Amino acid sequence: MNDQTVFFRRNLPHIQPEHSTFFITFRLASSVPHETILRLKEEQALAEHSLRSTIEDTDKRVLAIAQQRKRYFGKFDSLLDGASYGNVWLKDSRIARIVSDALHYHDGKEYNLLCFCIMPNHVHLVFSVGEYSHQYKGKFGHLLSPILFSLKRFTAREGNKILCRNGSFWQHESYDHIVRDEWELHRIINYVLENPVKARLVKQWNEWKWSYVKTM
Repeated sequence: MNDQTVFFRRNLPHIQPEHSTFFITFRLASSVPHETILRLKEEQALAEHSLRSTIEDTDKRVLAIAQQRKRYFGKFDSLLDGASYGNVWLKDSRIARIVSDALHYHDGKEYNLLCFCIMPNHVHLVFSVGEYSHQYKGKFGHLLSPILFSLKRFTAREGNKILCRNGSFWQHESYDHIVRDEWELHRIINYVLENPVKARLVKQWNEWKWSYVKTM
């Protein structure tokens, strides 16, 4: 059993199987206090160390760590949903439209877009690489970096134009998770689409203008 979840790191992992489906979350710069990030990371590191030290069975240990990381992500995402700190530039419909159009633009070129949700200060995104993975073979150390770099660079430039500003638009680190099976894919898509409901922005997921799910 191999845990392939990676949490909020600036440099994405080099082990990313071809034909994978990814759940990605990236956020605006300074959308969560730096001190809060450090505290959450320290809590997570201590929790994982405890699990590694106390659970001898490999499969049980990996499962426990994966569950702990899901709880960590849940705490982090709840902070973002509250939008009580920092930038909320994605509330501007002009900027949200730029991000939405960019996500759709790459569909069928660099990935198969399955769903996304653009929140006031972060973006949830699910896509599969599949047949497009050959574009990166031999060119990059991993699959996600060129995709996210292109998305974030373009949307940051265009967003800053609207805001009449310079400087960082997106936070450098992202959350990425390799989806293991169809059951988990359905669970994650439901999580993404329900995010505006959870944040009390709408009552029904399909009332949120900046959500998308591909009809299977």
